[in-house]
Amino acid sequence: MSRIAFIAGTYLPESDSVSDYTARLHTSLRDRGVESIVLTTYYAAEAAYDPHALGVVHGWRWVDLKALVKAVWDSGADAVHIQYHPQIYGHQPAILLLPLLLRLSGWRSPIVTTVHEYGNWEWQRGLLSRFSGWLHQYTWWDREGGFLLTLSNATIAIAPEAKTLIQAKLPNIERRLWHVPKVPNVQASETDSSAARQILRQTCNWHEDTFVITYLGFLHSGKELATLLLAFKQVLTTQPQARLLVMDRKDSSKSTIQDDNTYLTQLQTTIDALELHSFVHFTGYLDEEIVSRYLAGSDIGVLDRDVSLNNSSLMSLLSHGLPAIATYMPSYLPDTHPLFLVPPHDVAALTTVLIELIDCPEKRRQQAKASRAFSENFTWQNITQQHLEIYQGLFDL
Repeated sequence: MSRIAFIAGTYLPESDSVSDYTARLHTSLRDRGVESIVLTTYYAAEAAYDPHALGVVHGWRWVDLKALVKAVWDSGADAVHIQYHPQIYGHQPAILLLPLLLRLSGWRSPIVTTVHEYGNWEWQRGLLSRFSGWLHQYTWWDREGGFLLTLSNATIAIAPEAKTLIQAKLPNIERRLWHVPKVPNVQASETDSSAARQILRQTCNWHEDTFVITYLGFLHSGKELATLLLAFKQVLTTQPQARLLVMDRKDSSKSTIQDDNTYLTQLQTTIDALELHSFVHFTGYLDEEIVSRYLAGSDIGVLDRDVSLNNSSLMSLLSHGLPAIATYMPSYLPDTHPLFLVPPHDVAALTTVLIELIDCPEKRRQQAKASRAFSENFTWQNITQQHLEIYQGLFDL
């Protein structure tokens, strides 16, 4: 094993969480002595400023497949690793045929697919919809993942619940199905927490004894911040030193500029109606180093309803040792998780937990310790090692 070719629908690590994951894995493997390249669109490769990212296709349509197969052969790779999320391929189904076309072209080396999301999408239109039901019956095809799942030598599910769902739908691939967990997209820096606290409060023009509640996530129309704003308004009645920091981890695969601006306008309207303007600070998009510094200077972390281990913002909060609160949704979480879970849209419950944590420094210290301990299993060192073991297992067959 000496060279891995990653297939990436987009490769904009600063604005797309899947690209960020791909870039980190790509770099981490190279640090471990495994050469890797990224095959993507011409636009993405040019924008990435990565000498190991190659533009090989104009897009992800049917007409691009011939060039993509040729690029895989020309790459000199010993294995192909496809990073799959329907959004990063523009919801174009052509990529689902890549393993079949590679096999038909004579490719016998390993094919690996990482599924970044599963269970929310099925291809129900166009030519594929005519044959997908028949092919699915014989487990030659998956209605959501196509040949990516059925013809890959290994399939990696980022979320444990995705692995469970795939296994139930395609029991014949159980032996080549893996779960490799999400890693924080914001790595904890070496910044001293006292210095970080001071920097954060000075930047926001807040008093040094301010208690900072931080939201970290992607601000677009699919998110619910109204409950947090209403709860925060209630917190201020007994905790006037509290402030709310909202940090945006922009994700170009999940939003548009128009959607972002509309949602931000709605949030500002809510803030104005609640008279919270001087108590809430929106950072806009920040680079990783500054986000890490702000997290190190915060007191509590809050998330919206997505509380699965596939949530990179959740893992970032925990790796920075923050007591974390999330509104609960039916999603897989191990019994050892350190989160405070409250029902969705329950302003009173969220208010109660926030005030309880503000009032009890000892509980915050205990939760901070639990957060760090839980996050120790989710490091790039561990994730890279798991990938190396999967790759090696395929080459040993």
